[in-house]
Amino acid sequence: MLRWPTLQRLQNAVPKTQRTFFYEHTCRSEELIEKRIAQIRPAVAAIQDAALLQAGILCLHNSIRLLEQMRNAIAAVDRQIAETYRQHPDHALLACFRGAGPALVPRLIAAVGSPRERFGPEHCPLCRQRAGKAGQRPTGMDPLAVGLP
Repeated sequence: MLRWPTLQRLQNAVPKTQRTFFYEHTCRSEELIEKRIAQIRPAVAAIQDAALLQAGILCLHNSIRLLEQMRNAIAAVDRQIAETYRQHPDHALLACFRGAGPALVPRLIAAVGSPRERFGPEHCPLCRQRAGKAGQRPTGMDPLAVGLP
């Protein structure tokens, strides 16, 4: 879009350059490339109004620049997440879960957070109840007071 913002500029491009462009953008079928190049030559622009074309090109270029900035910002956030993940004290523990890889573990850390003590049985009545049903004695509880073995 930046290289050939108008049909006329695309039509003026050398076929070898067009071919290279298609190849670089994951179109590697020679038959398909030749078909596309053959369709470019006789194509007619839907709009001939120079003012509309110039305004459209300007909008297109600005949108592309915004997308590039957003891509860079997302990459910076991804790098920060990866760095925070590597330094987190529980990353090795969470990474050993089956299916937990570099995409899921940082999300688990973000969902669970760092303070483990908030998940202890003394803070969670449901944890105490489930631990009792599983035949486990929750830590910090008197087994006689709750009727557990």
